[in-house]
Amino acid sequence: MTPSSWDILRRVRGGAGDARRRAQLRAAGVTDGQLRASAYRSPHRGVHAAADEPPTVERRIRDVVPLLPPGGVIGGWAAAYLHGARDLDGLVGGRELPVLVCLPPHRRLRPRPGVRLLRSDLGPRTSPRSAASR
Repeated sequence: MTPSSWDILRRVRGGAGDARRRAQLRAAGVTDGQLRASAYRSPHRGVHAAADEPPTVERRIRDVVPLLPPGGVIGGWAAAYLHGARDLDGLVGGRELPVLVCLPPHRRLRPRPGVRLLRSDLGPRTSPRSAASR
Protein backbone atom coordinates (compact mmCIF):
# COMPACT_ATOMS: atom_id res chain seq x y z
CA MET A 1 0.00 0.00 0.00
CA THR A 2 1.33 3.44 -0.92
CA PRO A 3 1.38 5.82 2.04
CA SER A 4 -0.80 8.92 1.78
CA SER A 5 0.75 12.37 1.66
CA TRP A 6 -0.39 12.87 5.29
CA ASP A 7 1.40 9.67 6.40
CA ILE A 8 4.61 10.80 4.71
CA LEU A 9 4.38 14.29 6.20
CA ARG A 10 3.90 12.79 9.68
CA ARG A 11 7.10 10.74 9.30
CA VAL A 12 9.14 13.79 8.32
CA ARG A 13 9.87 16.37 11.04
CA GLY A 14 6.83 18.37 12.19
CA GLY A 15 3.07 17.88 12.26
CA ALA A 16 0.84 16.36 9.62
CA GLY A 17 -0.17 19.64 7.99
CA ASP A 18 3.26 21.26 7.98
CA ALA A 19 5.02 22.08 4.73
CA ARG A 20 8.38 20.43 4.07
CA ARG A 21 11.39 21.07 1.90
CA ARG A 22 11.55 18.88 -1.19
CA ALA A 23 14.83 17.37 0.06
CA GLN A 24 13.19 16.24 3.31
CA LEU A 25 10.37 14.53 1.44
CA ARG A 26 12.75 12.91 -1.05
CA ALA A 27 14.81 11.56 1.87
CA ALA A 28 11.58 10.07 3.28
CA GLY A 29 11.01 8.17 0.04
CA VAL A 30 8.67 10.51 -1.85
CA THR A 31 9.32 10.54 -5.59
CA ASP A 32 9.24 13.60 -7.85
CA GLY A 33 6.22 12.05 -9.56
CA GLN A 34 4.37 11.90 -6.23
CA LEU A 35 5.24 15.53 -5.49
CA ARG A 36 3.81 16.56 -8.87
CA ALA A 37 0.60 14.61 -8.21
CA SER A 38 -2.56 16.21 -6.87
CA ALA A 39 -1.91 14.96 -3.30
CA TYR A 40 0.71 17.72 -2.83
CA ARG A 41 0.76 21.46 -3.38
CA SER A 42 3.83 23.67 -3.67
CA PRO A 43 3.26 26.99 -1.89
CA HIS A 44 6.87 28.09 -2.52
CA ARG A 45 9.61 26.81 -4.79
CA GLY A 46 11.10 23.69 -3.23
CA VAL A 47 8.40 23.48 -0.53
CA HIS A 48 5.55 20.96 -0.57
CA ALA A 49 2.53 20.26 1.64
CA ALA A 50 -0.56 18.08 1.58
CA ALA A 51 -3.02 19.50 -0.95
CA ASP A 52 -6.17 18.57 0.93
CA GLU A 53 -5.57 20.90 3.89
CA PRO A 54 -8.06 23.79 3.77
CA PRO A 55 -6.60 27.29 3.27
CA THR A 56 -6.21 29.11 6.60
CA VAL A 57 -4.15 31.97 7.97
CA GLU A 58 -2.07 29.53 9.99
CA ARG A 59 -1.40 27.41 6.90
CA ARG A 60 -0.08 30.47 5.05
CA ILE A 61 2.35 31.07 7.90
CA ARG A 62 3.37 27.39 8.20
CA ASP A 63 4.08 27.30 4.46
CA VAL A 64 6.89 29.82 5.03
CA VAL A 65 8.57 28.03 7.96
CA PRO A 66 10.63 25.58 5.82
CA LEU A 67 12.21 28.59 4.11
CA LEU A 68 13.69 29.93 7.36
CA PRO A 69 17.49 29.75 7.51
CA PRO A 70 19.25 29.38 10.87
CA GLY A 71 18.61 32.54 12.87
CA GLY A 72 15.54 33.46 10.79
CA VAL A 73 12.19 34.06 12.45
CA ILE A 74 8.62 34.83 11.47
CA GLY A 75 7.77 38.46 12.28
CA GLY A 76 5.08 41.11 12.04
CA TRP A 77 1.39 40.23 11.88
CA ALA A 78 2.21 36.51 11.42
CA ALA A 79 4.22 36.32 14.65
CA ALA A 80 1.47 38.15 16.53
CA TYR A 81 -1.12 35.74 15.08
CA LEU A 82 0.89 32.71 16.21
CA HIS A 83 1.08 34.23 19.70
CA GLY A 84 -2.70 34.52 19.89
CA ALA A 85 -3.60 37.87 18.28
CA ARG A 86 -6.29 36.34 16.07
CA ASP A 87 -7.53 39.73 14.83
CA LEU A 88 -4.21 40.13 13.02
CA ASP A 89 -4.98 37.70 10.23
CA GLY A 90 -2.81 39.18 7.49
CA LEU A 91 -5.75 40.54 5.50
CA VAL A 92 -6.23 44.21 4.64
CA GLY A 93 -9.18 45.12 2.46
CA GLY A 94 -9.49 41.50 1.34
CA ARG A 95 -5.84 41.44 0.23
CA GLU A 96 -3.32 39.06 1.79
CA LEU A 97 -0.29 40.73 3.34
CA PRO A 98 3.03 38.95 2.86
CA VAL A 99 4.45 36.93 5.75
CA LEU A 100 7.40 38.82 7.24
CA VAL A 101 10.62 36.83 7.55
CA CYS A 102 13.28 38.48 9.73
CA LEU A 103 16.85 37.47 8.90
CA PRO A 104 20.19 38.26 10.51
CA PRO A 105 22.26 40.52 8.22
CA HIS A 106 24.58 37.68 7.13
CA ARG A 107 21.74 35.35 6.03
CA ARG A 108 20.18 35.35 2.59
CA LEU A 109 16.87 34.13 1.25
CA ARG A 110 15.61 34.40 -2.30
CA PRO A 111 12.63 36.77 -2.62
CA ARG A 112 9.34 34.90 -3.11
CA PRO A 113 5.71 35.91 -3.65
CA GLY A 114 3.83 36.17 -0.36
CA VAL A 115 7.01 36.66 1.68
CA ARG A 116 8.59 39.95 2.76
CA LEU A 117 12.22 39.90 3.87
CA LEU A 118 13.76 42.06 6.57
CA ARG A 119 17.45 41.87 7.38
CA SER A 120 18.32 43.20 10.78
CA ASP A 121 20.43 42.40 13.79
CA LEU A 122 17.87 40.51 15.82
CA GLY A 123 20.01 40.78 18.94
CA PRO A 124 19.90 38.53 21.97
CA ARG A 125 16.61 36.98 23.01
CA THR A 126 14.91 38.87 25.79
CA SER A 127 11.62 38.28 27.47
CA PRO A 128 9.09 41.12 27.80
CA ARG A 129 9.68 41.05 31.56
CA SER A 130 13.46 41.58 31.29
CA ALA A 131 13.00 44.36 28.72
CA ALA A 132 10.44 46.14 30.95
CA SER A 133 12.75 46.08 33.99
CA ARG A 134 15.47 48.16 32.27
